[in-house]
Amino acid sequence: MMKNKVDRPNRGKGVLIVFEGLSGSGKSLNARFLLKKLRDNGYETILTEWNSNPVIRKFSAWLDSVGILSSSIYSFLQWISFLINYFMIVLPALWSCKIVIADRYVYTGMARDSVNGATKRLGRMITSAVRNPDCIYFLDIHPSVCLDRLKARKRALFHTNRRIKENRLLKNKDLYYLNKMRYEYNRLFSDARQPWADRVFQIDPKNEIVNCDTVYQICKTKIKKFQGDTIMFKKEIESKICKILKGYCQYNSDSIAADKDLRENYGVDSLILVELLVDIEADFGITFDNEMLSYEHFSTVAALAEYVLEKSSGNQEVSCV
Repeated sequence: MMKNKVDRPNRGKGVLIVFEGLSGSGKSLNARFLLKKLRDNGYETILTEWNSNPVIRKFSAWLDSVGILSSSIYSFLQWISFLINYFMIVLPALWSCKIVIADRYVYTGMARDSVNGATKRLGRMITSAVRNPDCIYFLDIHPSVCLDRLKARKRALFHTNRRIKENRLLKNKDLYYLNKMRYEYNRLFSDARQPWADRVFQIDPKNEIVNCDTVYQICKTKIKKFQGDTIMFKKEIESKICKILKGYCQYNSDSIAADKDLRENYGVDSLILVELLVDIEADFGITFDNEMLSYEHFSTVAALAEYVLEKSSGNQEVSCV
């Protein structure tokens, strides 16, 4: 049904992995499974969820309790919740070249807007502006299976489609709603014109567990390269600091090592260290935080280089493409 390729990963920093599907399809289970796998393999990974802002969730629940939560209002609140999450959590993590696993993404909002009869303009604008995922795992599980799981967990299916809620002819309104959502998901992910068309991976309904090979391939292409570039950049900083340090060493100035104690091996006491830090500030164009101006924080060249790398990361030209 869906063609995909991983030889052209997203050129943005970090890795964005999305899980989509009906409620009860196993998205959250797979997202947590992949989160553990990636962390076990040494990757910095975070998990984020759709509509997880507690304030907006409570406000939506209150509007629903008083009977004024329309499809359009619910859509607007969900997109606002997404944007808060996107700019506060997702983007900072990606810019730090971390892996972000999203338990639902913009495709949930688009599918729900269509099925609930809400206006689609806001969702389309946001979808066109935000980062496209590196891969999308779509769990296309039959709606009846999903509904049985929801019932077993005693979880009610929530939606704002009043036509479905008030229809007296429908015997199983929840199943009808899930069927419409499934159709909308398949329509979205089958559209070859969309920028995400070649990044959709359908999880086998028989196994229902994500194959991590695709993610590992993307991570090796992007994250590993960034980590390697960062190590090289840190070595360059260490080398530069060693050259500056030579002018402050009381002894052993010709054999400076990054991991050796500055006081014990080179006679750099606290007063000399302050002068050294002033020179490093001028050379790298950074400013040391006042609380860091002590020997206990910078007893080695390696510690100095780590701090300089962190402070100058906003200006460094290191890419994880």
